[in-house]
Amino acid sequence: MSQFTDVHESVLYPIYDAFDSGNPKQAHQLCLKALKKKPNALILKGLKAIALDRLGKPEEAYEACEDIKKAGVTDEAVLQTALMVYRSQNKNQDILELYEKAAQLDPRNEELANHWYMAIVRCNDPKSQQQAALKLHKQFKKDKYQLWAIMCLYLQAPQNPLLYSLAERMAERALQEKKIKDYEGLQLYTMILTAQNKHQEAAALVQGPAGALCKVASERKRLEVELLKPLGDWKRIYTLSRELLTENIDDWGCYLDMVEYAAHVKQQDDTSQASSVAAEVLEFIKQQQTVASKAKRTPRGPYLAELAYHHRLLADLGASGSSKIQELVLEYFQRFGSTQAFFEDVCPYIGSVDSSDRPAFVQGLEQAIQPGGKPIDAIKQRVNLKKIENNLAVHDTVEAKLEFVNQLASLYQDTLPHGVDLKETENQYGDDFLVLAAHVLIDLFTANREAFGFLFRAISLLECGLLASKFNFQMKLLLVRLYREVGAIERCMEVATNLNVKQIQNDTISYFFTDDIETLGTYSQAMPALLRGATIYTSNERETPEMIVKAYQFGTFSKIPEFLKFQDRLANSLQRRIFKLQTLRVELIRRSLDCEELASVLEEVTGELPTTEEIARLSDNRDKTLMSNWSNLQGSISSHLADEPVPRPRESWIKLYSAVLWILKSMVTANVDAVAASIPALAECVARKPELVISEESSAEILLKATKIFQQVASGIEDDALEGSIESAFSQIDEMLALLRTRFDYPVVTGESLTLTSLVLEALNYVAIVHSSLVNVHKAKKGKAKPQQPKGLAQLKEKLGVRIKSLTAIMDGAKKETKKRDAATLADLFFEANPEKDFKNMNGVYTKIVSETPKSYISFFEHIVKEAKRRI
Repeated sequence: MSQFTDVHESVLYPIYDAFDSGNPKQAHQLCLKALKKKPNALILKGLKAIALDRLGKPEEAYEACEDIKKAGVTDEAVLQTALMVYRSQNKNQDILELYEKAAQLDPRNEELANHWYMAIVRCNDPKSQQQAALKLHKQFKKDKYQLWAIMCLYLQAPQNPLLYSLAERMAERALQEKKIKDYEGLQLYTMILTAQNKHQEAAALVQGPAGALCKVASERKRLEVELLKPLGDWKRIYTLSRELLTENIDDWGCYLDMVEYAAHVKQQDDTSQASSVAAEVLEFIKQQQTVASKAKRTPRGPYLAELAYHHRLLADLGASGSSKIQELVLEYFQRFGSTQAFFEDVCPYIGSVDSSDRPAFVQGLEQAIQPGGKPIDAIKQRVNLKKIENNLAVHDTVEAKLEFVNQLASLYQDTLPHGVDLKETENQYGDDFLVLAAHVLIDLFTANREAFGFLFRAISLLECGLLASKFNFQMKLLLVRLYREVGAIERCMEVATNLNVKQIQNDTISYFFTDDIETLGTYSQAMPALLRGATIYTSNERETPEMIVKAYQFGTFSKIPEFLKFQDRLANSLQRRIFKLQTLRVELIRRSLDCEELASVLEEVTGELPTTEEIARLSDNRDKTLMSNWSNLQGSISSHLADEPVPRPRESWIKLYSAVLWILKSMVTANVDAVAASIPALAECVARKPELVISEESSAEILLKATKIFQQVASGIEDDALEGSIESAFSQIDEMLALLRTRFDYPVVTGESLTLTSLVLEALNYVAIVHSSLVNVHKAKKGKAKPQQPKGLAQLKEKLGVRIKSLTAIMDGAKKETKKRDAATLADLFFEANPEKDFKNMNGVYTKIVSETPKSYISFFEHIVKEAKRRI
């Protein structure tokens, strides 16, 4: 009797019901009760392991599964219980061992053999997969196993290009023997050919009888187009594009390919043929427009294609180029001006409008808005019109831009009555008026970076907008960066949390609010945000292998390289490395100065320091187009606001803080030799400063000088050289403190000031860790003899205490100054650039900003004082 049927169904069903009802505690109790009667029943041990895993006891669950693995089980129900636990804990090697033993015990069981193969897939071992697939094909004589083997050869070939030839021969033979029976098998063959740059052979394959494996004619044509592009066979691409457009009139890629064909012919210097082809392409586009005009819902593609055509061939139009573009954009506006995508559609082309023509062009678009039309459509048209107006830089003075902001605010208010019936999750029709107004105000601020009134006005407009549109993503993104710039970090993090960043977004967009979060003083808020962002990487390790398994099971070979690439990009993510270093920096501030505790924090700092090449190989998955940009400025709005790239380059930063953490680990573990060995790497990082802000450079230099003090005191040196080292380190701290004193003269405590303050604290923390480490070294020596405490230790402690008191005095003074200002004074300071008052006092938004922003500053000052005093 199997271990499964050894237990009666009446015992198992209540356990299953407990799991189904989400009650693992009850399931665990039932398992324990049943195991008293049948202590060797593996199915009960497996169910108990699942219960323990869901109760948050992974170690006990893993231990319970070990009994199943050692027993050598072939019963699928028992194996599945262990599989569920191992999979949740990302124990892929254990899954392999489990099913490898099961397959050996029952070699004729094809289902177990498949599970064994998929276990190898989870371990990402293509060579072993290939060997297993060939073994399965030999034993069970099924075609799919041969295709699995070919797929595995393809995956190994980047490291060993000779395997491409072998994979090609095997694929050719499989096709001849009719073992490739579907489109996915054909795609696998074409992938092998294109990887060897055999585009001609791949195209011939698709054009030939094998192409019939693709049952959807349009997919076959589209695949052929992609294979022909590297060959430059634009005439055939043009023919296929025309055919595809007769099936799908809105296929934008086909229109672009046709326009590219016309441009390609023109470049061949055959004037007569170029003119003929250009006329033919334009005529076809016109024909498609005629067809589109009869459709129930007019597609945009044919009309936008004419605009793309004229823009691409603008040189042929000569002086009339600008007027033709204006004419086509106007026609497009009349048809599609009320669509959300209108501005993004025409943005690549409106830059061709001459500067002198722009005011008249905008006026023409204004006149195209029909006063008697549908009000919602008119709102959307006007939104798009204002985006174009801003993009073309029609308003070029401060006064004109402020008047434009007033106009946008007024237009937004006019739209609110039309959105009263919208659902809570929907955005108001005029939200983009406020987002655009914020963009203009940011532009004004970048021209005068002390005019914070522009930023507070932008904040107030966006906060008013959020009252009516709680889920407006663009408003929240802007508010995160604006609050960060004016130093209101508590509200910044509150809005960031409401972005509800999930799954892959943790890797691609969380930088928007986590970049340098460890230097903004909000350590208690920084740690949860960083840990939450890092969850995607454990999810990737656990879930992506399962997607690859499904791709093999269903024979979707084209997806396997995509999933593997996705897995690799997350496993080697630049953001992942940044998160790790940020987390450790926060931990060093939050923890006590006890060397044992610090050593446990820095335990994961292992291996060699990353090289430039290693950092370059990291995958930068950060989405740099996250925020809408409706101006004609290069770069993102957030970069203009911060006056630096967002996200900023990280190569020097990663090297620096890897070296910092390595040297700190060496010190807290009293490894004097390792400290000496680490100094050159840190010195090199400090010398290379292109990506670092000045305060980062200074705090790192202070650590470098403090490390020299560590070496001297640990070696028993107590001469003038030690005095000089101590003086040099504290002189630089004094420079940072002096700079810090000048940063709190403004009514606004900028994000830059918060960063400087946090880095002063970090520099003092470095010195405190050096002192604590030296005390540790001294205690170790004391066990062998009874040396007196080195004079340098006392001197270090005394000078550190003085500087900590200086920092706390600056914070207390800033706090006192902030409390002194009454609400009216702050309102005048914050909103000096708001003569029209917009929606002043609307729902208390202005009052809230005036009261909450200083509270955020005070909270920051108090937090820094608290952390600083812990180091005395």
